[in-house]
Amino acid sequence: MLCLPGADRGHLVVRPGGRVGLGLECGLLFFVAPAALYLVRFAMAFRIIPLVCGLALASGLYLARCDGFDRAMLWNTKALRRQLAEMLRIFLPLALVLTVAAWHFLPRQFLAFPRTRPFLWGLVMLLYPAVMVYPQELVFRAFFFQRYRPLFADDRHLILVNAVSFGIAHAVYGNWLAPVLSGFGGILFGWRYLRSQSLLATSIEHALWGNLLFTAGFGWYFYSGAIR
Repeated sequence: MLCLPGADRGHLVVRPGGRVGLGLECGLLFFVAPAALYLVRFAMAFRIIPLVCGLALASGLYLARCDGFDRAMLWNTKALRRQLAEMLRIFLPLALVLTVAAWHFLPRQFLAFPRTRPFLWGLVMLLYPAVMVYPQELVFRAFFFQRYRPLFADDRHLILVNAVSFGIAHAVYGNWLAPVLSGFGGILFGWRYLRSQSLLATSIEHALWGNLLFTAGFGWYFYSGAIR
């Protein structure tokens, strides 16, 4: 089963008997492998970015050769313009909640990054979306949804399974907060990707939340150097 265009919006179709193999592949690549990284998490410090970029390259090569994939979804600026207002309506009130939570529960970390290392903070704000966010979305949304969507009759199940996988992938940081927040984020990003048909829109929404977490004080839980 590889890149066969289906009758429904160009999605993949699975040949008879291929669902089991595809399901096993999904479980191995997106559940077993990320969980295994937790066991070697101390060796992963500062190797996470190269790993994500390598996986994104492999995902991009797969999608480039996949006749059933609409490559316009990798950018789609028109969808971004349509989705931006809705993205902000979700982001702004919840961002306030997270900021207050950081102030209350993490007083030492609250705004510590921009206050103590403003230049590095500025670099992270600029580079994080390109170096980490878009590659992650290429793997977890564009590749995952294109290849494994035939396994799910309901898109809600697809989004939920994808979000769980996304959360497990963040267990490598060695704390409970990173996978929990990433799991909830995965639900939003998966929904956005299907709604917008734009990886750019999804990546910008992901970047908004990621930059907020790094700014408010939650960034320590997503930092390779803090793996424990």
